[in-house]
Amino acid sequence: LLKRQITTNMTSSSSWKPFLLGSLVTYSLLRYVKTTRIKQSPKEEERTTTTTTNDNNENNTSQQQTQAQTKVIMDAPDLDQRMIRKAEAVLQSRTDRLYIIIERHSVHDYNYTAILRTVEALGIQHVWIVNPSSEEEEESGNHHLFARKATDWLTVREFENVESCLEALREDGRELWVADTFIPEELLCDEEEKEDEKEEKESNREEEIDSISLTIPSLASALNLQPKSNNSLTLPPKLALLISTAPTTSSSPNLPLFLQSSTLSIHLPLVGHQNALNISIATALLLHSLMSAIDPTIPKTYHDQQHLMSLRKAWYAKLASNRILTSAQKKQYRLLKNAVKYGQQLEDKVRNNEFIDDSQKKKLKALPSKLAKLQKLENTLQQQSEKAVEKLIQNIPDPLSDLRRADEHRVCFVGRGTKKKHGEAWSNMPATGVYKTDSVSVGDGGSSAFFRGKIQE
Repeated sequence: LLKRQITTNMTSSSSWKPFLLGSLVTYSLLRYVKTTRIKQSPKEEERTTTTTTNDNNENNTSQQQTQAQTKVIMDAPDLDQRMIRKAEAVLQSRTDRLYIIIERHSVHDYNYTAILRTVEALGIQHVWIVNPSSEEEEESGNHHLFARKATDWLTVREFENVESCLEALREDGRELWVADTFIPEELLCDEEEKEDEKEEKESNREEEIDSISLTIPSLASALNLQPKSNNSLTLPPKLALLISTAPTTSSSPNLPLFLQSSTLSIHLPLVGHQNALNISIATALLLHSLMSAIDPTIPKTYHDQQHLMSLRKAWYAKLASNRILTSAQKKQYRLLKNAVKYGQQLEDKVRNNEFIDDSQKKKLKALPSKLAKLQKLENTLQQQSEKAVEKLIQNIPDPLSDLRRADEHRVCFVGRGTKKKHGEAWSNMPATGVYKTDSVSVGDGGSSAFFRGKIQE
């Protein structure tokens, strides 16, 4: 009986052995982990915590950088520093790799101003004017108006003759190309004139210039280039493009000098009955081809960073100066400028021995005092403008991602009667409404209040 009982107990206890063995192993592991944590030094714990924190910081930084790269800033009325952001976007798209040369004798005044506007809109900073007309200074106001103030943002340099311009090109190490946009002379004259013109051309040309036809396809396809000497077109690091309506005709006898110094002639082939485009339109098409399809690296390529910084300082200050003055101060400034301009005209009359009456003599006598007041006001305005943008230059704000204007700012003048007549049809058109900046979002007065606040700071 005892033997049977012992055997029964052993048989029943064998079912507990796996459970006891598993419990023992689990208890041993828990004891080991607890002992290891107790023995770990404080430095090791700190190192582990710091590593985890650094990894989290790096992840956050990379996420912020990715967000900054993909951040899109559009123009909006309530956008802070919107004028500075726009100026910075324009600056970052400017190029000094390509210069534009305009021969004034062969370009009509309206075409001239249209070219200036086109060049500025496409991001080219430097324009050289050769043979400026004698009335150029007097007509500068009209050019400024017709070009929609494009000259305010361009670096314009004038040359009295072709030789001085060519010398400046050589000093700067620029290659000269000629834009062939003129009407072929053989379509406008008889057979004898054709022969005379042919002999004149042959006598004026000492070197053969390669010619390339630029055809403008869709934006997705490349240009179909068929040059004489090579199978591809590579733009030089420094390029100057001459714009002229008649580079080989007698309308401007100095232009053959440009042709002799140039290395390439480019033109847009036409396939219609019209054999020429308006020069401003041809200029826009040529420049867009050069800067987009042929070499997209031209925009946003500015070698002279020092000059770019000087432009930034001048542009920021100019934007501030236009908004610092109050309405009364702007009126006083405008009256002073007109008085000084009229007084200077009277000086010219006296210099030319022309008659002026007593009232004009009185105004001429007051010219020095008016001029002193104007200079004082301009100096004060310049100092305040520089102060207003000093911190902005040190901490440049993010530029606009798109330079298109906000709908609220696409406003055109519409007469009261016209607006009343079409009021129902135009009810939801922002361009016919009157928009005022929200004082809650950007401060009372918008940009003006912003720059005045900078001066007070």
